[in-house]
Amino acid sequence: MADSRKPVPQATIAALWTLSNRHCYAPGCIAPVVVEVRPGVYRKNAQVAHIHGVRAGRHVASMDWAQLNNFTNLLLLCLPHHSEVDDKKTGEKLYPPELLRQWKTEHEGSNGPALARLGPIGEDALTELLASAFEPPVKRLEKIADWSVPAFLDTGLGCQLTKLPIS
Repeated sequence: MADSRKPVPQATIAALWTLSNRHCYAPGCIAPVVVEVRPGVYRKNAQVAHIHGVRAGRHVASMDWAQLNNFTNLLLLCLPHHSEVDDKKTGEKLYPPELLRQWKTEHEGSNGPALARLGPIGEDALTELLASAFEPPVKRLEKIADWSVPAFLDTGLGCQLTKLPIS
């Protein structure tokens, strides 16, 4: 490709990281996409990878930057798998686009096609959609922290537990 490399839109990157569910897209890989390198310090352990590559190998000359960097052409791989997939000697042979697309489909499940149907979307719009689809962890933790025995008993479930025979 003659022109300089174009960055993947941040909204697309956010979608990939969200759908990764904290793991590499490679089947059977349990590598986390973020690792704690020392207490309280975290580093990315993954990179966005192209199904149809930017350079020789899996590259398709007719694809422009918008197509190459489209959500449907990207997946998130741990650093070792990304290096393996992009290996100049074996990457194209061992990891053809069809296989990488299968990885993407299996990993994203029903979420991937829904996002792919959105087409080009701005960062703000995608952020809003993701926020509405996923409850932030802080909100989930607040619910747990706000839980109390009287509140639990008020749900009716606590009443059932209090009627259990004690042996």
